[in-house]
Amino acid sequence: MTEKLLPAKAVIDMFGVSHMTLWRWMKDEGVAFPKPKLVINRRRYWDAADIDAYSKRGQVQNAVKAAPPKIKDAAKIATA
Repeated sequence: MTEKLLPAKAVIDMFGVSHMTLWRWMKDEGVAFPKPKLVINRRRYWDAADIDAYSKRGQVQNAVKAAPPKIKDAAKIATA
């Protein structure tokens, strides 16, 4: 069976995070984000089944809460 590979852009769009947040998730062992299955010229591709399993485990909500706010959100926080 062939595995479906998702590029970083698809993973970012799926979780609604930035490239930096995705990088942080990959580096933070506490988040337990799946490692890319394939890297070609610094482009990362994840197995769709791994991403789906991670999403179903409910760890995404915890990782998103732990992630720093995006720049546009930071401006709102600074003015509050």
